[in-house]
Amino acid sequence: MDKDQSIALSVEAWKKTIDVQQHFNEICMKIRNVYATLLAGLFALIGILETRTEDVMMSAFGLEIHGILLILLGIFGMSMLFYFIDRHWYHRLLVGSVMNGLEVEKYLNETVVGFKLTSFIGENSALDISERTPGNWMLYFLAKILRAEITLLDGKYLLRSDAKITIFYKSMAYVSLIALTFIAASGGIVAIENG
Repeated sequence: MDKDQSIALSVEAWKKTIDVQQHFNEICMKIRNVYATLLAGLFALIGILETRTEDVMMSAFGLEIHGILLILLGIFGMSMLFYFIDRHWYHRLLVGSVMNGLEVEKYLNETVVGFKLTSFIGENSALDISERTPGNWMLYFLAKILRAEITLLDGKYLLRSDAKITIFYKSMAYVSLIALTFIAASGGIVAIENG
């Protein structure tokens, strides 16, 4: 195979790689969209339950449990499940296609110009939180609390896609867990009195 044929095949491989990257990116965005929609619905349900004149209590295991606790538990479980599906399933496939794209671009850039889409996206997708603003400090501490990886590169603190995904899902998971604990401790769970 001569060099022109090799380049032509590499260009086709690059095109297909970009298609695969788009495909996995769309899947990840759909997962986040479904998650956000379900989350909004569950928060709306909490709002509806809070506007009722009587608390919605459910009996189980000799306890009266406030209905909101079950919704908050559902939010926690749903958040962690969506996090797993997004971060540890489809996002890994996207990262694999990106790594392949970088290899193809590396080969093509040795002989042809203009094949840097994957590398340019990678270089520009990280969120720089180095500037000392309240928002950046909040993201920094949130990332630390949620154990999201902060990348230090050339003196800059960067949140890459893995960290952004962690913050997106785990912040809601942990907020729901904190709310669940607070509501449970303040009368959301009471023992049924045998009378």
